[in-house]
Amino acid sequence: MKRLLPYGSANFEEIATGNFYYIDKTMYIEKLENVKFPIFLRPRRFGKSLHTEMLRCYYDLKMKDRFNEIFGKLYIGKNPTGNQNKYFFLKLNFSGMFALSQMNENELKTSFDKHIAGSLSGFLSTYSTNFNLSTERINELKNEYKEDAAKAFSNFCNLVAT
Repeated sequence: MKRLLPYGSANFEEIATGNFYYIDKTMYIEKLENVKFPIFLRPRRFGKSLHTEMLRCYYDLKMKDRFNEIFGKLYIGKNPTGNQNKYFFLKLNFSGMFALSQMNENELKTSFDKHIAGSLSGFLSTYSTNFNLSTERINELKNEYKEDAAKAFSNFCNLVAT
């Protein structure tokens, strides 16, 4: 069967487990663990999203049951660092934030606050059992978080730290 080119896809799980061409770059995970403050600067369409999704799959504790399925044939699956699937993963993707050039400062702030609230409540929904949170409590927090992103993030950090 012919393999497919995953052009435009940043879904690492699908690429690693499907019938796609993939150049194994998982050896960079162990190298990245020795970098204190990593920064990914690349032009558009150079695989930044795919790379961060690879890192999510590797480090996210919710992916532990799928580690061998996703990474078993890859370098890092055969040479794990010991840090695999040990961390919570908060995704902040500002490319999906609603922002228009004609929006005023208050409109942009409101959009930003709502975007952050969605990311934080999505995290809490994903890990609700880890933090013993009901759906009702997550919805309450989401509504609280919409008011001020800085305050929301501070409250979120306090909630997660307890």
